[in-house]
Amino acid sequence: MVQMDRLPGGTVLTLDKMTLGGVVFYSQHVRLFNIVDVKKWDSLAEKPVISHTLENSFVLPPTAGTEYRWKNSQSDNKSTGQQCRADSAWRSAAAISPHFPGRYLEFTCTDDRSDGRPMSSDYAYLEDLRVFIRIGYHEAGEKKRFAFDDVTLVR
Repeated sequence: MVQMDRLPGGTVLTLDKMTLGGVVFYSQHVRLFNIVDVKKWDSLAEKPVISHTLENSFVLPPTAGTEYRWKNSQSDNKSTGQQCRADSAWRSAAAISPHFPGRYLEFTCTDDRSDGRPMSSDYAYLEDLRVFIRIGYHEAGEKKRFAFDDVTLVR
């Protein structure tokens, strides 16, 4: 279960409840536009991870065909970031879920998780909601997509 709350100034609070091997744990993230990490905490950690520095080229509204990036250094002495490229055209957000209004712009991002192994993440910027959501990833050169079946929007 994931709950997102868009806060003033472009930040988004995300609350996650996950079950791994029968054990439930929780995490919280504060991100800029729900893509750029600012703070995070999970129930297995002793303390939150807070960004000390942040380099960011994301701006709203994003532009089709443009490259964006962000990078931070964190209180846990790691640095993380992403390099992202926006698709060349906007699409109907109903293609992701009939509950999403307006249109979206897809982004393919390469994550730097400071472990030496890059990972791809695909995001959709939902224009009407002014937030990014992760919609999938690439595996063996193929796009893998998440399903958004149970969506409730509260405004």
